[in-house]
Amino acid sequence: MAAKSLVAGLTLIFAGLGLSSATLAGPPGMSSHASGWNMSFNECMRRASAGLRENGFEVQVHQTAAGGLLGDYNAQIICAPKQVIVVVVAGPEANKADEYVKSIQQTLLAFSGQRR
Repeated sequence: MAAKSLVAGLTLIFAGLGLSSATLAGPPGMSSHASGWNMSFNECMRRASAGLRENGFEVQVHQTAAGGLLGDYNAQIICAPKQVIVVVVAGPEANKADEYVKSIQQTLLAFSGQRR
């Protein structure tokens, strides 16, 4: 339940982040996924940064999240309390944002110790 609330809140935040003025002509395409993780917070942050980098995003690390930009797409991976990891991508096309979320999620799941 907390993960769904977190995803809903983050979705609203991302609606206005990292999008070009051309993109703002219509609503942004967004996609998100929340799952459990079984690792330390520091390991989650390391893997989040690596997951973004491996998918072509320019990475910026924040206190509880790793963010990335790739063209008009903005991605965030949040290592949330209670061992929840949230992947959110916003950009001009919802289908492409969903592809990025799935690709990043697969990269994160490829690391040992990750669970769905």
